[in-house]
Amino acid sequence: MRALAENLATRRQHSVPPPTSEAALASVPSARGHNLAIPRRGHVLTTVSEKYARPVRTAVEALTNGLRHEDCMNIYHSSIKRRIGEPGAWVVRSPRELVAWAAVSAWLTGFATGRVAVGAGLEEGTDWFFAGGPNGNLMGFVPQHALMQANEALASCCDRVGYRELLPYVLDPHGPGSRLSVRRDATTQSARDRKRAEGSFYTPADVAAYMVRRSLDEFRNEDSPPVVFDPACGTGVFLRAAVEALKEAFPDRSARVLSEQFVFGVDVDPLVLDAAAFILLSECLVECDGDDVSPLLIWHRLRLNLACVDTLTIDPISCGARRNIELESDSPEALASGRLPAPDKTREFGERNPLSRLFAALPKAAFAVVGNPPYSTAGDRSDLATLGQLFATLGRKGGPGSEIYPLFVEQMVRLAPRGPAAGTLVLPLSLASNVRNQFAETRSFIEKTPGKWQFAFFDRQPHALFGEDVKTRNTILFWSRGEEAQQTKIESGPLHKWRGDSRAAMFSSVRFTPIASAIRGGIPKVNGDLQARAFEALAERLDRFDTVWTNLRRIPLADVLENRRHAVFAGGTAYNFLNVFLNPPSGVLEGVAALSEHPLHAMDFATKEDAAAAFALLSSHLAFWWWHVTQDGFHVTARFLGSLPFGADALWGTSRAVLVERGETLWSLMRDDPIVSLNRGRSSLGYSPNGFNEVRQEIDSVLAEAAGLDPAFVIELQRFATHTVRAELRAVHDK
Repeated sequence: MRALAENLATRRQHSVPPPTSEAALASVPSARGHNLAIPRRGHVLTTVSEKYARPVRTAVEALTNGLRHEDCMNIYHSSIKRRIGEPGAWVVRSPRELVAWAAVSAWLTGFATGRVAVGAGLEEGTDWFFAGGPNGNLMGFVPQHALMQANEALASCCDRVGYRELLPYVLDPHGPGSRLSVRRDATTQSARDRKRAEGSFYTPADVAAYMVRRSLDEFRNEDSPPVVFDPACGTGVFLRAAVEALKEAFPDRSARVLSEQFVFGVDVDPLVLDAAAFILLSECLVECDGDDVSPLLIWHRLRLNLACVDTLTIDPISCGARRNIELESDSPEALASGRLPAPDKTREFGERNPLSRLFAALPKAAFAVVGNPPYSTAGDRSDLATLGQLFATLGRKGGPGSEIYPLFVEQMVRLAPRGPAAGTLVLPLSLASNVRNQFAETRSFIEKTPGKWQFAFFDRQPHALFGEDVKTRNTILFWSRGEEAQQTKIESGPLHKWRGDSRAAMFSSVRFTPIASAIRGGIPKVNGDLQARAFEALAERLDRFDTVWTNLRRIPLADVLENRRHAVFAGGTAYNFLNVFLNPPSGVLEGVAALSEHPLHAMDFATKEDAAAAFALLSSHLAFWWWHVTQDGFHVTARFLGSLPFGADALWGTSRAVLVERGETLWSLMRDDPIVSLNRGRSSLGYSPNGFNEVRQEIDSVLAEAAGLDPAFVIELQRFATHTVRAELRAVHDK
């Protein structure tokens, strides 16, 4: 204990260095050569974030255990609480937790921006941040043993650049909680459960940057910056990206001016809002070399732009309600004196909250909504009936099990004032492919809303948009509305697959294709005009596959092996090919482990020839493309099989003989090369048509001719399959 005390005393002798410029920070030598906040092959964002966050959480825990509730109540209300009222939190945090996190966040912000020296303790960090405020000597309220524990934990923090890159993730109060963290440490299961229940996931920095820049591109001809609003801002990943993008677009304005005047956000957790203000403060500090304004006052200015409220309770700005006010902290005298404005206790909030009441200083400007809404259900909330009246994407039949994110799509449009507006949200892929009524209503809402709507789709394999710890399939939705927008334009794109070493190129390769068809039933994931025309032609066909089978069953693998009917079998999931086969050879699974109990689709046909023709269709590149374009990239459903746009006209018409012969040939090539997989002690059976491209191309040609498609589309199908299986990017459309 004596050695530790001497070590802490030595560290306190370090003087606080002068402010470090952004250029100086950028020049700090780094052996990494990459941003830690961006996933890549072998680099998991939550894993590296927790490595950096562990000492921070340890320090917070030490302070929380050492601080007294009464002291924290006074400190919080006098030094930390937002100076303008807000509706209040859904996530309850104790004053001790809020004060402890604020103290450590202040130290970490100072350290990451060069205001606090390497090796300096919490005393130096809080003195720097709270100086001149009511609680300048904040650490005087902390027992010595708790302070020593906290400082000992923070002594391991030495990578200034790394902490600046990871600051929003390090200050996330949830802690580690991914499928990988649970595999390594079962104690992180509770954190993962909380994140899954709240639909909260880390958004990588490159995803946020891409989305914000795409939205701001819509305002490149504007003379002044747009307002950037995050409806579920968390610890500020998108807000930080917004400041960086606004700085690039408006280099004559400082990060502090842009942050204080044009960047806004809301969340239901006061702790993450405090953290977001620290993240924005760090962006302001890196360019304030000669500025001696108290960081506490700047932080409070930023915190005014962050309100603790449920986004779904916010209503648009009413006519004439927008107004600007000058706060006491705005005046040069207040900034120079270090006085904090007194909290506003006059503001009242009800069930619904107009945007102008939350942010009285919201400027009249173009409006951009960016963010990552929660992927969760509505839950048993008291205002479901009200929300059902306000949001068509919930409707009167909406209940606790309804998804929340479709309401954020609608809210994005509701909150944008008249005039130029844009929005981008990262959402699950179900927006495009789920057939449930709520998602159909969401797509109908999009069809009816003027402006340009664009959709970029991202698969989860080989690599995922959110990194290897959060395997989700995603949609990034873009919406923009000009001054006089009257029509709705919809543009789609392919389901992107990529490998970790091409992640950066993946964003630059995103292109969009106009589509003319209605999207209530789903958003087709097409790439280029040739695919778009083929989709529209096939979607108009009345011929359907369910007209040619005699029966559709779901049977276990054991029954497949004993089947004696004329049947075609299809697996319930797919990735790089549709798992389709005819009656497998006897003994194909002889001696293997217990058989999988997951059922397969069994389609019965009247004759052996009918089954062979159907097998040819389902094994074609065209069927695989149609599945990729219309489905979720994983499930193979009975609905999909039955709605394939080829039925009696194709399989029983003039092309029948060729399809039968090609189907029999293809099966003869495939039947002796089964794919036997073992999962959790049970064996499954599959067959891949990949590698038999000559036969499949002949089948594609027959089907394309039957449907009246452009012959060039057959070549496009080959290219599509090659790039999809290899997970290669296609930056240029084939017309």
